[in-house]
Amino acid sequence: MEFVVTHSYADFDALASQIAINRLFPDVIRARIGKVSPPVRDFLALHKDHFELTPIQEINLDGVSRVFLVDVRRADRLTAIEPLLGRIKEQDPSLDVIIYDHHEAAPDDLRGNVEVVEPVGRRPYIR
Repeated sequence: MEFVVTHSYADFDALASQIAINRLFPDVIRARIGKVSPPVRDFLALHKDHFELTPIQEINLDGVSRVFLVDVRRADRLTAIEPLLGRIKEQDPSLDVIIYDHHEAAPDDLRGNVEVVEPVGRRPYIR
């Protein structure tokens, strides 16, 4: 089984990334960890038939062979997939991990078989 997941309180770039992966890989399940941001919640209320998100609790994490992490790679933002985190950290050869992210590196970043990490879409810091 394959699924795509992002951080809890998902914003539009996180949702768009999940949808993009699902367009490229139609069998991939779009998973939801926790709540989404209010604007995304409102959008999904209008378009729920087109952009279904499966609660992570409904996914058998033991049966996962591929996971896409989008808009996130920090382990502390993915505690809802704790059973899978061990396999990711150990680089289990039976698990394919693909990461697409744009956030700055952090000490608890997960590693993937494929990692696309580019500093795009960030606002400049204004002091």
